[in-house]
Amino acid sequence: MRKKRHNYTPEEKVSILRRHLVEHVAVSDLCDEFQLQPKIFYIWQKQFFENGAAAFTRAGNINGIFADLSFFLHISTDSQADHR
Repeated sequence: MRKKRHNYTPEEKVSILRRHLVEHVAVSDLCDEFQLQPKIFYIWQKQFFENGAAAFTRAGNINGIFADLSFFLHISTDSQADHR
């Protein structure tokens, strides 16, 4: 019987990535802890870096921030759907 898939929120994904990038926790340890395939972890990391510029978007350009966030969330959802 298959285990139920956990859909991680964007905040959870960033938290997991942060543990690797800032706290230097091994990818294999994180994948074991969160029952992730390493491929998924690296997809999240790629998306994080590709969309990181949105964090530095000026507050006056709020439409740009939401467009970038919408794009990121859409990619994240599509990537997860591809791996079911």
